[in-house]
Amino acid sequence: MWIEGTAKVGKVLANEEIMELHQTYGHISLNTILSLPECLKPSPDWKKPRYITCEAGKMIKPPSPKQDKTIRTSKPLARIYADLIVPIKPVTPGNQYQYLLVVVDNFTRYVSVKPLRNKSDTAKALVDIINKLENSTNLRTSQVQADWGGEFQSKELAIELNQRGTSLKETMPYHSETNAIAERMNRTILDINGTAIAASGLPKGICNKVSQFSAYTKNRIPHKLLDGKSPHEIMYPDQDIV
Repeated sequence: MWIEGTAKVGKVLANEEIMELHQTYGHISLNTILSLPECLKPSPDWKKPRYITCEAGKMIKPPSPKQDKTIRTSKPLARIYADLIVPIKPVTPGNQYQYLLVVVDNFTRYVSVKPLRNKSDTAKALVDIINKLENSTNLRTSQVQADWGGEFQSKELAIELNQRGTSLKETMPYHSETNAIAERMNRTILDINGTAIAASGLPKGICNKVSQFSAYTKNRIPHKLLDGKSPHEIMYPDQDIV
């Protein structure tokens, strides 16, 4: 339920309308909702509502520190960040997915996710995501940044990246904040997962399936780093947002 809050700019924007936008876009923040083209700007006396389900679904781990904007690359796929969320509990029924590979593009902040059954599937899954991004953009990946996890140090992955001319940059061991863009995206995806599941009443075991929705939604939400455009708009400027 919503607690207090009505926006007025010429007409009343009902709480129900705000709630519908909030749920449609994966339980994003109210500030982000108000930046959407279809949402009216509130008057100065507008009071933000609270959505109880969000509080139940959000993680409590503090976010990783924000990165200096000067490290942003000049084009898509110049650097991508990869990280593995482990383990996902409860395990997804039937397919037994236990892990979630998260890949974020530095320039566009476009995120790709892929559920995995085993850590050993990481190399192939990462290459699959890279192939999909490269084939859909006609660009080539210059660098992959990941932590020191064994799943990113496999001989298979090293050979594949070397053949592509893609370098692998490993972050400082035991310091996840040095891969902060990926770590913050992990939190965002899990936050959207948690609130979507809590609001819908669906079982927690489908978290990996909901992650596809979370990434799709995140890619279509305006990003302040992109001057109000969405990651999808920057990654695929010739495509409609659908």
